[in-house]
Amino acid sequence: MSGSCEQIWSAACEKLKARLTPEVYERWIAVIKSKELGETALILSVSNDFYQSWVEENYLSIIEEAVASVLNRTVTVLFEVNPDVPVARESKVVARPKIRPTQSPSPNKGKRPELNEKYTFKNFIIGPTNNFAHASSLAVAQSPGKAYNPLFIYGGVGVGKTHLMQAIGHHSTGKSELNVRYISCETLMNEYITALQQQSTAKFRRRYRTADILLVDDIHFLANKNSLQEELNHTFNEL
Repeated sequence: MSGSCEQIWSAACEKLKARLTPEVYERWIAVIKSKELGETALILSVSNDFYQSWVEENYLSIIEEAVASVLNRTVTVLFEVNPDVPVARESKVVARPKIRPTQSPSPNKGKRPELNEKYTFKNFIIGPTNNFAHASSLAVAQSPGKAYNPLFIYGGVGVGKTHLMQAIGHHSTGKSELNVRYISCETLMNEYITALQQQSTAKFRRRYRTADILLVDDIHFLANKNSLQEELNHTFNEL
């Protein structure tokens, strides 16, 4: 296919729409703008460094495949940061965080986060492979901020990591007026990106740094997310 840089990228986007979920496409691809097409490279523009890093790490290969399919030849896809590029638009298909931002910077004491009512210490089956994880989690719930602070629960799929984490939340909210925050790492990342886009990082930080107990599920999602890793590190130090 021949055409302008914008036409080529538009055609590639149609192919990407067919391969990605609507949520992913709207969040990461729809915001990318074409800049320049040469014989060997296509230059695309994104709004900030975080977007560039994330797209390169997760979607570069399928973007190059889509572009090659349109051009009938292989080119290298490069990214540049351009603050004038619009940030991701909100879409009805983008999942909303389960925990909505508070309207006040002061913590909402005693408010129970959305937890699975079955994920309690009482319902957890203790065995030789998880007894230490159970004991450590119970210690955290009984003495927040003192025992195993922070606590990192590691294990394979389906071994009870989320169960133990939510059990801490149930125990803490049930017996005290603690401000407990439970959130998946992916949702946390989406909130962080939105905060960067809307220049509301101070509000984002207040929300999590006023927590008495911060529970982040699927923490492995942080791998290679250097910016969010640094932000969470500062949050842990503040807590």
